[in-house]
Amino acid sequence: MIQLDPSVKNLPYERLFEGEGYLKDIQPWYEYKDGEKTEKTKGQRCRLFYPEIEKSIWVKVVGKISVPHTDKLPSVGILVKPLELHVSLYATNRGGVDFSATATDIVQANSTEADEDLLL
Repeated sequence: MIQLDPSVKNLPYERLFEGEGYLKDIQPWYEYKDGEKTEKTKGQRCRLFYPEIEKSIWVKVVGKISVPHTDKLPSVGILVKPLELHVSLYATNRGGVDFSATATDIVQANSTEADEDLLL
């Protein structure tokens, strides 16, 4: 298993994913107890795609996201902006590295909440 140098583990990776991305998938985010998945959900996991860097990232949000959606998203996705995004790096079981991300919410890119967030 890869050991990550602590100096790179918590760099500000959110800069890679600044701005708007496309919401491509939404799944329940399940709680785990003693390493086992329970039926209790903590929130939602959302896959966002950033065409500028050709990278997708799963973002976990406690509760439900504010983007209106149905069970079937459009194939192109919905243009969104994560609020208070935090991204870190972790070692995978296959010997590689990947990103882990959380946000307080995900809103439509043209919504008032996203515009207000840009002014802060």
